[in-house]
Amino acid sequence: MSLIYEDEWGYFISHADFIEKIYENVNAKDISKSFKFQKDLFRIDYPYTKLKTKNCLKRKHENEEYNSHFRSEVDHVKSLYTVFYNKLAANKIFKINASRENRLRNDDALIASQNIYHVSGLHTVKDVIGENTNDAIEVEIQKTHYIFPEDSKFYCSDINPPWWNKYIRRKKAKVNNSGTYAMMYNDDLKELPIEHLISETAVVIVWCTNSTSHLSYLTDVIFEKWKVKYMKKWYWMKVTTAGEPICNFSEPPGKQPFEQIIFASTCGEKFDNIPDKKLVVSVPSALHSHKPPLAELLQKFLPGNLKKLEIFARYLLPHWTSYGLEALRFQHCSLYEGKIQ
Repeated sequence: MSLIYEDEWGYFISHADFIEKIYENVNAKDISKSFKFQKDLFRIDYPYTKLKTKNCLKRKHENEEYNSHFRSEVDHVKSLYTVFYNKLAANKIFKINASRENRLRNDDALIASQNIYHVSGLHTVKDVIGENTNDAIEVEIQKTHYIFPEDSKFYCSDINPPWWNKYIRRKKAKVNNSGTYAMMYNDDLKELPIEHLISETAVVIVWCTNSTSHLSYLTDVIFEKWKVKYMKKWYWMKVTTAGEPICNFSEPPGKQPFEQIIFASTCGEKFDNIPDKKLVVSVPSALHSHKPPLAELLQKFLPGNLKKLEIFARYLLPHWTSYGLEALRFQHCSLYEGKIQ
């Protein structure tokens, strides 16, 4: 549903196509209603401008050893994407922008995300547990409407907020109603009792920024406490509809157009078929922390009978359990044209 193209270099997936497909047929309270997903959320036609910080030079000197190592990784991802982009372009995956006016704005996507954040934020759902054992369905919770995918379960409850991120912290200070949230630090994340949720044959997948403190603490401290071992990593490459990186590759420690997807396991040999250092390329949603779905890709490498849990979830997935303070945030009907309530 979301996988558009794959080869030895990586995968191109469409988050928009995934959403549209799983809600193609919704059991609505009013059968005359139609659910048309707001694709403007993915109209990221032009790269964003790069943020500059006063402390950039200071951080560069303080972390020179890390910067040198990470610089090689940035160069690696850049070279991977150069090759993969040519493959994608040859297969006509990207659209060609007819105009370069308003290059830095992406107005349609930003306006759509602001409207959704505003409306969905008016209907905060807390301390609710639910599941849908049938096909996709429209439901009413606390006087507002949500859409649930088939065979999904959720715990909409506080599990402490997601990981600290200096870029999001800076954005939150400047933008009202941005949809960002409070964040936790490495020690707080370690204290979550994840090890009690992990079976003897489990794989753990973590979305991670390129922060040296996050990556080293994750692999050296948190994974040890959770009783799993680092296996492999993928790179989520964020691009415009024309295939351009959403920002330039930067000199470390500057912001990069990719994030890392870290794999760990209790029994690495059972998951040896998971490839290493693959690209996962997609046009990102304008909604903050609206991560692209990896479910279809993971199905290629993981046994079908595994129980699947997402923590810090902001939307639901078919055949998954989702846990988070805002697990229903992006299930709100405001994501669909004509459905704002």
